[in-house]
Amino acid sequence: MAAPNTFDDNTLLRQALYDLLANDTELFNWISQAVVNASEWLTGSWTPSYLAADSFSLPGDQRGAYLPGRGVRAHLAGGYVYAHAAGAEFDPDAGETVITLSAGVLDESLDETALGIISPGVGSALPAQGPTISDLVYREMFS
Repeated sequence: MAAPNTFDDNTLLRQALYDLLANDTELFNWISQAVVNASEWLTGSWTPSYLAADSFSLPGDQRGAYLPGRGVRAHLAGGYVYAHAAGAEFDPDAGETVITLSAGVLDESLDETALGIISPGVGSALPAQGPTISDLVYREMFS
């Protein structure tokens, strides 16, 4: 009986994941400034400021990171809540970016935000067409 397949640095799945992430320069810029929590969220060292149920601000120009459709996780006193970025506007005078969410999930206890690791839209790390991760796992396990 053959040994079961194992995933190591030389597998098709690992290479496919590297290939998916290789084109997301925005992601790698974030990684240099952030800590990866779990496998799908990036948290920064800055503290968000609560503005309204559907908006918060962060220091600096964050427009390139908070593209419409990108996942956002926020930590509140009651736990984590999730929404998508609807837009981001930078105020150069204040030196901060106001991020608007797709849903009013925030409250004044907001103390941390995290950004979904995958960028939406053109230039995304997700392929427009081609094999899914499930396809790759299946191929690796049964080929």
